Amino acid sequence: MKFEDKVYWKDGEFEYPKLKRMAFTLPSDSTFREDVNWFKKKDENMAQKYKVKLEELQRNDRKMREKFSKLEKEKDKKKK
Repeated sequence: MKFEDKVYWKDGEFEYPKLKRMAFTLPSDSTFREDVNWFKKKDENMAQKYKVKLEELQRNDRKMREKFSKLEKEKDKKKK
């Protein structure tokens, strides 16, 4: 990628930055994501598998929240 004749990034040269891990990391920290860990290990097939699995969980979670929200609204209408 080039801006005003200065090259900022070239295809195939990306490296994840080295991060300093804190003494305690929450289990929900994104560094524990299976898809990211497989991608770092250069196994794109496994990374894709876990990415799809995570996306399915997220879609299901969203549907459940929407369903609950709808039920709560219906319950509130009945109270009025």
